[in-house]
Amino acid sequence: MIKTLFFDFDGTIHNAVPIYLPAFQAVYDDLVQQGLRPKKTWDDASVHPFLGQSAKEMWDTFAPDIPVDKRNAYAQQIRDIEADLIKRGQSQLFDGAFETLKALKQDYHMVFFSNCSNQYLSWMKDAHHLDALFDDYLTAENFNYQPKAKTLAMVKSYFPADYVFIGDRHHDFEAGQANNVPTVGCAYGFGGDEITQATTQIARITDLPQILAHFPHQ
Repeated sequence: MIKTLFFDFDGTIHNAVPIYLPAFQAVYDDLVQQGLRPKKTWDDASVHPFLGQSAKEMWDTFAPDIPVDKRNAYAQQIRDIEADLIKRGQSQLFDGAFETLKALKQDYHMVFFSNCSNQYLSWMKDAHHLDALFDDYLTAENFNYQPKAKTLAMVKSYFPADYVFIGDRHHDFEAGQANNVPTVGCAYGFGGDEITQATTQIARITDLPQILAHFPHQ
């Protein structure tokens, strides 16, 4: 019987595009002005691959040619812009996410499991009242930004078995596969074809309770 649900956040519960895209575009425009990148206007789909990654993973992928100290400064600039947008109410959960998770909390142990920093988690707790949804929190920062698969192996025995991991990126599905934990892939998220790695899929977060009710036992 399923007792614990591990939830990714961006792309699963939170639509990060409204805060990430303008922050990333502002930093990219700075890179253009310095002659480090060609002029480009980014759209929603073009930033999807960056969402769900840690800041280090994103910059290692996007701009490995830029010195680490500059990458870190740009990453902080993105965080600062995001923080301002969050405070201005621009951060959005997917439709029905809050109500769905609040209802699930009556029957499951709910664990937030994200590649985010503790600072980002703090912002989201304040903006979206996450303590009403989750019993525990796992952030990449608290585990030295190691892969989710390794973190899940370390912590899962501390939570009531059996488990399901809900996410939208390959990090989530790889964590499940490596730890014999079934996964639910969120097709509305940012993973694209990565969703095929999941055990099963949902088109909307509001579909999750019905999927869980018919999920095979581990």
